[in-house]
Amino acid sequence: MALSVSNKFSGKLESCSFKIVRGNRRDKRTALTTWDDMIACDMPSAKVSNAYKKKFGVKPQKVHLNDEFCKTFGWLSYNLLGKVKYYDESPVLKSSISGERFLENKTSEPYTMEAELSTTMTNSATTTVTNASSVSVGSHITIGSDELGISAQFSQDFTFSNEVGCASTQSTEVKVSDKVTITVPPGARFRVFLEVFWTQQDKEWEVPVEIDPLGLTSVQFPRRVDKHYYWAVSHNGFFRPPFQSKIQGKLQCAYNTSGRVVVEDLHGKDQF
Repeated sequence: MALSVSNKFSGKLESCSFKIVRGNRRDKRTALTTWDDMIACDMPSAKVSNAYKKKFGVKPQKVHLNDEFCKTFGWLSYNLLGKVKYYDESPVLKSSISGERFLENKTSEPYTMEAELSTTMTNSATTTVTNASSVSVGSHITIGSDELGISAQFSQDFTFSNEVGCASTQSTEVKVSDKVTITVPPGARFRVFLEVFWTQQDKEWEVPVEIDPLGLTSVQFPRRVDKHYYWAVSHNGFFRPPFQSKIQGKLQCAYNTSGRVVVEDLHGKDQF
C-alpha cells in the first residue's frame, strides 16, 4: 500500500499501552512502533530507505516513523498484541500439617471431647516473565485470568511490564477448619492435627507481539515523484510478514484449599 500528499506538517506523538482483548486490529494496539522494533524485525532505516529508492527510483531525504511528520498525515505504525497461548502442566495435590496438639488420658475412665482446628491459607496465582519481547509493548500489558484458563479459580487480571523477572500476583486468604469428636480411652495418648490440602498447577504461556504489517513508514523526496514529494508505504509493501517477537512467562497457581482433622493413636499408630 502506498500513499502520497504534498502539504506541510506539525504536531506531537504520544505513547500508550493497552489491555489484550479480542477484536479488531485497533483493539490489539499496544505501542507505537519504534526504530528499535524495526531493527529487531530486520527493517532498519537504511534498509527501508533502499526499499523506497528501489520502488520509486529516487533516494529519499529521510525515512520517517511515527514522528510529527507522520502524525500530520495519519501515517502511523503500531505494535499489536496477539492471542495468549498457554500450556498446562498436570496439577499436583499438595499437603501440609498445621495446629498439632496432643491428648493423653492418665485416668481410669474414658473421656470425650470435641477438637476443632483451623488455620489461614492463601490461594494464589503468580505470573512471571521469563522471556521479554524484542518488539515493544508500551509501559505495561494486562492479561485476563480467562486468557490463562484460570477464571474459575481467580477473577483478577495480571498486569506487568515487558521485563524478564517482572511478576504479577493475585491472592485470596482462605480459612481452613475442621472438627471431630474424640473419645480418649484410659491410658491412651493421641496426636491431633489439621492436614491441609491444595492443588498446585504450573503453566507456560506466551503472547506474540507484532509490528502491524499495515503500519506505515513515510519519506520526503528531494523532488516530486509522480507529482508528490511525500510518500508512505506499508511494511508489507516492502517486506514479508510476520514482523514479530513474543513475551513468554510461567504461571504458578495454588487453589482448592481444604483441610481435615486427623487423630493419631500414638500407642496403636492408628489414624482416624
